[in-house]
Amino acid sequence: MLAVNEYLLDFLELVFVDERSPNSLEKLIGRKKRYIEFIQYRYKKTDLLLNTLEYKFIEDFYGYLIKQYELKDVSAGKYAQSIKEIIDRVVAKGWMSHNIFAIFKCTFKRKKKPHPKASEFHTLVNHQFKNSFYELLRDLYEFSCYTGFAYQEVYDSAPHHVNLQDDGELWIYIDRQKTGFPEKVPLLPGAIKLIQKYKTILWLLEETGFSQFRQIRHTMKG
Repeated sequence: MLAVNEYLLDFLELVFVDERSPNSLEKLIGRKKRYIEFIQYRYKKTDLLLNTLEYKFIEDFYGYLIKQYELKDVSAGKYAQSIKEIIDRVVAKGWMSHNIFAIFKCTFKRKKKPHPKASEFHTLVNHQFKNSFYELLRDLYEFSCYTGFAYQEVYDSAPHHVNLQDDGELWIYIDRQKTGFPEKVPLLPGAIKLIQKYKTILWLLEETGFSQFRQIRHTMKG
């Protein structure tokens, strides 16, 4: 696990200088737990020496995720890709001569996901939830639809990102998560209504916890 920990430490340092996302770091830490579980399951050990690794490791790990956790090939492939990146770093440091997992490729068919119809969106917006947290999830999704922001960008938003223009319209300014480029988006009436509802732009996530939000959203998606 030394190689994994070194990779995570380097990633953490990049997070501190805003070169990587805290959300991505959280995912990588979760993947480390799966690595440990697999090693214990397959090898009856808590760790493996780098010089004992074989190509079969990544194949077995990929199959383990699909069979034991019923992950889709896309999700299992992301775990395998992380391992390849870790070993790339190991090779760069001179701890191994080459990446034995380099030729491993994940094949999958990307399925087209239909967008919700306008009638379905309005039904969701007008639905009265008994559970207040489900109402929060709906409002976050609704705000994302109005702005085009991803969940992480909604989470990163702050009051100073909203500006009143000379024409009297409200706009929100934010750096996009993937590109890092600034973008300004006009606030539609639905988004403004949500701001008025919560008095802020959904920074209420600080009260509920973004990790909890992600976990429940993942569960609801099935």
